[in-house]
Formats: sequence, structure tokens, C-alpha cells
Amino acid sequence: GRGNPSCSECAAVIDWEDALIGDPLLDLAITRLDIAWIFGLGAMEMFSGRYQALTAVDVTALPYWDLCAALRLARLVGDDLAGWVGFFEPFGRGDITEESLRADLAAFGGRALKNLAGS
Repeated sequence: GRGNPSCSECAAVIDWEDALIGDPLLDLAITRLDIAWIFGLGAMEMFSGRYQALTAVDVTALPYWDLCAALRLARLVGDDLAGWVGFFEPFGRGDITEESLRADLAAFGGRALKNLAGS
């Protein structure tokens, strides 16, 4: 049908705005971070587990790429944190605030650092 597909019907998501050649773990890390701050760590872990189950990608270096993703978002947000969270308000996501984004970004980056230290 032409309606909104459910997650079980989704075959792929293509994000051309950041398309480039490189390590697929960077794409995974950016997606993990986006899912973490928009939907929570549980959703991020579920996505990551499914990704790993469906691919043969070695995720040993994922903590490094998670840290890169966190630093990338910090750079992109820059001085416009209000603008980033404001984007989600029309979609009913008033729960995404400047404070929650800061906290989620710090938690994700801190977790990446901890995992890097453990590798």
C-alpha cells in the first residue's frame, strides 16, 4: 500500500545529505547517536543489535566512531542548540530540550570514552 510503512516493512533508509565513502562504522555511530538522543538508549541498543546480526561488519572500533559521532554533533550544533531542539517541536517532541540533548550527548560521549579505555 501507499500508507506509512511500519518498521517491519521498512527495507532501507537512505540519507544522502551526508553520503561519503568511508568506514561504515561512522554511519553506524552517527545513527546510534541520533537514535539515542531522539528515542533513548534502549532503542539505540536494539538497533545496534539488529545491525550487527544482519551485517558482517567488525564493530571492534565502534567506540572510536561513537566518540567521533559525538564530537561531530557537538560541532554541528555549535551555538544553535535551541534551533536543533526546536526542529522537533512541530513533531510533538517537546521532551527534546537543550538540557536533554546536552545530557544525552554527554552520556553517549562518556560511554564511548569508557568503552575506548576498556578496549
